[in-house]
Amino acid sequence: MHSWVRRTAYRVESLLCGALTQSWRAHRRFEEDYVGRILDALKADCVLDVGANTGQYALMLREYSGYKGRIISFEPTPSVLPALRRQADGDPLWHIRAVALGNENRRATFRTMPSATEGSSFLELRQEDRPETIPIEVEVRRLADLLPELQREFGFSRPFLKMDTQGFDLQVFAGAGDAVKTIVGLQSELSVDPFYVGAPDWQQALSTYRNAGFVLSTLFANNLDWFPKLREIDCVMYRPEFYSGAG
Repeated sequence: MHSWVRRTAYRVESLLCGALTQSWRAHRRFEEDYVGRILDALKADCVLDVGANTGQYALMLREYSGYKGRIISFEPTPSVLPALRRQADGDPLWHIRAVALGNENRRATFRTMPSATEGSSFLELRQEDRPETIPIEVEVRRLADLLPELQREFGFSRPFLKMDTQGFDLQVFAGAGDAVKTIVGLQSELSVDPFYVGAPDWQQALSTYRNAGFVLSTLFANNLDWFPKLREIDCVMYRPEFYSGAG
């Protein structure tokens, strides 16, 4: 299917969802608008889309957030890579890397869901949330090692780091090492009531990012399926030295 057809279908689907589920669309619109605004204010020239799945976040950037710059999507799950590549087809500024990011370079066991479109993680699901998972072996790379290679290849200098790795975001962040000083901002999924064994508490994650020099910009719930219980939130943060006051 041609790229413009896919994007039109995505837009129509979202508009229909808006008509049928107004509260859900209001929730989505806040993220869409806010992320576009922060990327513009920080003059981000590349989004590192870690935990891309089938490309939902990158499509949001293109269709609703107004972001026109480079996107590099990282996704290790073989069964979703064809769909991710189809989404990126025809977009010369959207690139795919079939690896996971973490705190060391290695091969590791990754637990995928039967559908593989959500919930896959290096961590085990808690007993009450546990469906059957399929273990696979994937390549894990440190962002500290990858980032210089990618900057030489694509020429960007102001990356924004988005992480959605099902309880593994702090491992991805730790793997960035001193490169975090060049990252203009980040978006990370935080666990309030963790789905995964060993997932860091949201306050621990926020403290880690703050200690690395990032300032909190906003928080929003990212999963409405458990209403009225809050289980996960996203934080958007920025490094103040990269904010000029525009936006």
